Amino acid sequence: MGGVNYEPAEIMTHYKSDYGAALKVNMPIDQEVTFFNPEYSTNRWLGFKGNVISNPFYPICRSQQDVKIQGDWEKLKDEARDSHWAMAYGDYLKEGKYAASRIGVKWEEI
Repeated sequence: MGGVNYEPAEIMTHYKSDYGAALKVNMPIDQEVTFFNPEYSTNRWLGFKGNVISNPFYPICRSQQDVKIQGDWEKLKDEARDSHWAMAYGDYLKEGKYAASRIGVKWEEI
């Protein structure tokens, strides 16, 4: 994820089907991350930053992180659209906003 070192990971089956391969990745605590959530029906992207606070293991998708959100987390209660979000190490909100403007997508930042 960081482009230099491997994070601790375990190869498992996919949760929903118990078939195929999926990774359970344990990310460093306090790692800054950026989230993007596209909403295709309204041509809008949502972005926010946070920090990893734990790597739980619930009976759902394999790679899971609890994240402390930077910004108005309460606003996300009305913004949640889907269970799949793109997450990357570091701060990429500026790049997300730029990319959205270049392709004509409305940008919403938390």
